[in-house]
Amino acid sequence: MKQQPQNISLADYPLISGSDIELSRKALSRIFNPVSLEAEKPAKHFHFSARGVQLPHLWISSLSYEGRSTLGPVDPVDYHAFQVIPSGELRFTIDGQQMTANTTQPLMVSNGQQVQLQPADNSHCLSLVVKDEALRDVISTWLGHSKIPPIEFQKQLDMKNPAVISFLSYFHTIVEDLDRSAALLQMPAAVASLENMLLTYMLCGLENNLGDCLNTTSAEAGNVQVREIEEYLEANSTKPITMKLLTQVTGHSGRSIYRAFHRYRDCTPMEFLRNVRLRLVRKKILQATPGSMVTNIAYECGFTHLGRFAEEYKRSFGERPSETMQRVKKEGHFRR
Repeated sequence: MKQQPQNISLADYPLISGSDIELSRKALSRIFNPVSLEAEKPAKHFHFSARGVQLPHLWISSLSYEGRSTLGPVDPVDYHAFQVIPSGELRFTIDGQQMTANTTQPLMVSNGQQVQLQPADNSHCLSLVVKDEALRDVISTWLGHSKIPPIEFQKQLDMKNPAVISFLSYFHTIVEDLDRSAALLQMPAAVASLENMLLTYMLCGLENNLGDCLNTTSAEAGNVQVREIEEYLEANSTKPITMKLLTQVTGHSGRSIYRAFHRYRDCTPMEFLRNVRLRLVRKKILQATPGSMVTNIAYECGFTHLGRFAEEYKRSFGERPSETMQRVKKEGHFRR
């Protein structure tokens, strides 16, 4: 058996690694729709490895293929899947159209499409799979209604588009943070923040057919609603926070709330929440007990990207969170 690379993504989240076709098919069916899987005939070496993290509304997975095989067709899929290829290539047939995803060309699969996949030998794929209903729920929150046409993303992405570059960068950052530590998966606030950001980046960063729909106007929220949301965020900052919850607090659409925050506070509601959480992190560090870790405190308060969190903390308080913790330890100010 060929040894897997040591730096493979999501190595700490194994699902399967082996040459059994049926077990490989079942692992793929957990992440995607139920799928057929056949190795190349006459039979040659086949080895499949899957690692993945399942969140409430999405899968982040790392899939490696050795030997040629065919997956599908699956008709129709009920998800949207972003596929980025660190090595090798995947040959797709989507609604009868043939196209290739490779190291320079990611690919999107949209809900309702018929999909067949033929991975090239020794190919590795990072995949973000989101259920259609999760994206529709986000859009309904933004618009304030549920009359949304089917969502279809552009299959092949423009890698010169800054929005695509931004989405790809954020997706890789999330994978790197998961590789660094699984602690954030135990923190509901961090998981909700991660999901919300990924879904938002996907809708805003990847070209789709709802651009005009997402730019429509809705009833305006006012300063009273802004203050209501601020009070809600201050009282619930360690809990999972989504725009859907904020729309329920005010009865206004997510887009209207964003505009109101810009008008009255010159920030977004999530930027306000970030500042509330930064103050809470500092308070928890200053009141830390022996054995407390900055990483766990940050995740508990809803932060998912530790590097960005440390930069924001230093910008707010003039020192990195690790420096605050070291000072507390040195001065012996641990709370007993």
